[in-house]
Amino acid sequence: MTPGNTGLTLFTDADDLDGQRLRWLVAEKGIETLRHVPVSAGQTNEDLLVFNARHDLPTLVERSLVVAGIDIVAEYLDARYPYPAMMASDPAGRARMRMILRTLQLDLETPLLASRRRAKDVDAALHLFDDLLGRRKYMVGGSITLVDIYLLPLLWRLGHHGHRWPKVPALHDYALRLSQRPAFRACLNRREATMSLEAPA
Repeated sequence: MTPGNTGLTLFTDADDLDGQRLRWLVAEKGIETLRHVPVSAGQTNEDLLVFNARHDLPTLVERSLVVAGIDIVAEYLDARYPYPAMMASDPAGRARMRMILRTLQLDLETPLLASRRRAKDVDAALHLFDDLLGRRKYMVGGSITLVDIYLLPLLWRLGHHGHRWPKVPALHDYALRLSQRPAFRACLNRREATMSLEAPA
């Protein structure tokens, strides 16, 4: 690969949470021109080093543009391929979505993935998202958004990280329903396909 002549190429960790999120996003949008390059943890990818000397994952390359980081890559893909839209169209709506994503990352993802898992904090965040969901089909609005794209792969990995579901029936039903989407199933790698949504305690 040489800078300036690269089509849409996405480098992700072959087996991490953000990689799963972006694979699902690409599948939901039906982006067929994207080349996906999985990079095994602890291994150096020489092509990636050409574009990103820090070897950051995920990294997206399109011609002379190089962007890295889950949030920047996801929002770029949503803007570059606007259908179906995964972000609100108005400034207030986008701000609300970013606040929910911030809560998700700080209050659920961080305690779940911590070296010493903070079970009470994880349960509290799951109850929070159960309340936020209520009777809606999706977390925000009437269609799938980046909030769902970020949340479901995390819920999918709860059991893998040794956490049992508390009594959050709406959230569990939501996760079961969305996990049946063809795009979600199609993008699971071999290890992710062995995971499942355990029943609540």
